Amino acid sequence: MEEEKGILEAFYRLTVKDKDGRLVSDSGEQRSHSFVLQFLQAFYACASATTLATVKLIDGTDETWDGAHYIRLNGLADNPYQGICVGTGSAAESNTDYKLATLIEQGVGPGQLDYGTQEFSEARVVGANVDFLLTRTMVNGSGGTITINEIGIHMQPQTNIGVDTARLMIRDLLGAGVAVDNGETSTVQYTLRTTV
Repeated sequence: MEEEKGILEAFYRLTVKDKDGRLVSDSGEQRSHSFVLQFLQAFYACASATTLATVKLIDGTDETWDGAHYIRLNGLADNPYQGICVGTGSAAESNTDYKLATLIEQGVGPGQLDYGTQEFSEARVVGANVDFLLTRTMVNGSGGTITINEIGIHMQPQTNIGVDTARLMIRDLLGAGVAVDNGETSTVQYTLRTTV
C-alpha cells in the first residue's frame, strides 16, 4: 500500500484464529481514515500543557481535559474502555463520533468478549516509515458467534482512569462484518505511521 508523505496515518488489521491457533480470517492491512475530533482536542491540550480543552466523553458529556496531563492508550485486561475496542454497530463514520455505535462489553456472557491487555511496540523505523503498533486480543467465550463491525481506540487522561473518563480517539467501520465464533480469538492491530 503506497503511503502519503509527511502526515500521520493509521492502519488497522483484524485477524481471527480458532481455538487451536489456526488462522480463520485476516483483513490484511487496511487504511484507517477515522481519527475523530476528540483526538486533536486532547492533543491540543497536551501540546500546550497549560490550555484546557473540552473533549466529549463516550457518554456524550463534554468535559475538560487538563493540558498538564498526557494521553493514555493503554488498556488493562477486562476493560474495553481503555485502548483498542470493538463493536457491533454499523452507523456511518463521522468526524464527530464520540463512541462506538455499539460497544462489545467485557465478559463471557451472550454478546460479550474477553478483552486482553493492550500491547505496544516502541516506535521504530520500518523502511521509509516510522511505525508505532498497538495490539489487543479478545476471546469469544460467549457460547455464540459475535460479528465485529466496528473497531476503535479509547484514550484516557493521565489521571482519573476509569469507565467514566473514556474518550474515543479513532473509529473505523469495517467493510464487512467479521464473525468470531465461540472459542475463537480476534486480534486488532493499529499501526500509527509517519513517512518521510
